[in-house]
Amino acid sequence: MAEDIFIKRIGSAAQSWLNYISAVDRDYILSESSIKLPLSELIGTRIERDLINLELPHPNFLKKRIDLHCVQQYNAVDYECAYEFKFIKGSSTRSNDEKQRIVNDLLRLHTFINTGNNRKAYFLICGTQHDFTYSFQSIQPNRHNFGGRRFNTISLSPLGYYTDLFKFGISPSPGRIIQPNNTQKDYHQHCTDFETKYRPPYLSNMGQQYNLPNRLKTRLIFISEDNTVHDVPTKMKVAIWEIQK
Repeated sequence: MAEDIFIKRIGSAAQSWLNYISAVDRDYILSESSIKLPLSELIGTRIERDLINLELPHPNFLKKRIDLHCVQQYNAVDYECAYEFKFIKGSSTRSNDEKQRIVNDLLRLHTFINTGNNRKAYFLICGTQHDFTYSFQSIQPNRHNFGGRRFNTISLSPLGYYTDLFKFGISPSPGRIIQPNNTQKDYHQHCTDFETKYRPPYLSNMGQQYNLPNRLKTRLIFISEDNTVHDVPTKMKVAIWEIQK
């Protein structure tokens, strides 16, 4: 699809920019905010600049914003596109707070596409290759009971928390179904907390009650290959998923 080709260009450009920043030893500028600028510049090579907005107010949630919003044309149809960005700082994505923020991003993006026509939504996450692998792709909370008290420990596993939300390979399918109301999933409580927090701003904007969707889907479009070359500056990794109904 034409839109997938462009999203892959965004992923490749993001990785190149991140690697450049690392190579010139300016890693300290890296954050979700700094990523928006080079990517908006790339998108601006394809569409008119007045069709690109950073921190646009979310159409559904009062006082909430979309990282990057633009109008792009695919097959002679104008689509509103929303992007949310996340930068992994060290082990930040292992924390419960950051897990909540990522779930919030996904549910806000789903609400965006679910309440309008011709809308697309994308989630991009990036960080050093090491942090991406060990603090996002492969972490898993293992629950152990000691004297009646429950503790969470972190171990590496291909079946980590985020693998319930995202696929990290296209085989056999690039899509992952998320069921917010499934009480057996680790992400269920984060979805429930989102519903509680976002009901008032949704009611203020939409005039009706917000309820969690029965399902949403993330579809992997781009994930950069691991760099195995030694003696180079910090290697960066990028992945982008489309959020679907």
